[in-house]
Amino acid sequence: MKSRYNKGYYMPDTIAHHRKPKYKCPDCSNKYTSEVLMLKHVEKMHSASIPDDVTVRQYCFNRRNNKT
Repeated sequence: MKSRYNKGYYMPDTIAHHRKPKYKCPDCSNKYTSEVLMLKHVEKMHSASIPDDVTVRQYCFNRRNNKT
């Protein structure tokens, strides 16, 4: 395992690298670095799939967690 020094402190590579969170569209394979961007995409491109009684965020949550 490689390591590096950051300001004189020993840091293993597993700690030194920070990953940006990725949000995947529940209906297609698009990925986004922001949840807001993903929600806007779902609202624009997949609006026919979203029931009238739920918000876009609720729809994405339900799809991600296999709810109804």
